[in-house]
Amino acid sequence: MADVSGAVPRTSTHALANATPPNVLHRAQLGWEDATAADRSRRGLSTHEGRLVSREVANDLGLPYGGVTGTAAA
Repeated sequence: MADVSGAVPRTSTHALANATPPNVLHRAQLGWEDATAADRSRRGLSTHEGRLVSREVANDLGLPYGGVTGTAAA
């Protein structure tokens, strides 16, 4: 896909501004644990409570991997 934001910057900015708040509000109402348990957004979680919870980030940085503990979708 072409760089939509570069091709039509005003339109893409409006589209992003309209799409983002409902998603953020929905996740905020669920709480991060339930919001990430329901979909694949857990993959985007890099840190939690001071630990690296992304194995890929930990490996790339040569740091210890901590994992996510105490959640239903760990």
